[in-house]
Amino acid sequence: MGVESSFKAGDKVIHASSNKVMVFLKADGEDAICEWFDGKKTNRDRFALVALKKRERHAIGFSQGRLR
Repeated sequence: MGVESSFKAGDKVIHASSNKVMVFLKADGEDAICEWFDGKKTNRDRFALVALKKRERHAIGFSQGRLR
């Protein structure tokens, strides 16, 4: 039974052991094909889907305080 991917093409993901931010390209069975940049070099490799998590971006900036 395969692992269902909760990622879609273009999502930024993080590998559990390296914390490297990568771009999810596609799922291939229980693996993910991801791409990342190392300086000027583009890298692409296969990783287990279970080792990836979606990169969460936290909102910064404006608060919803009371306006005067």
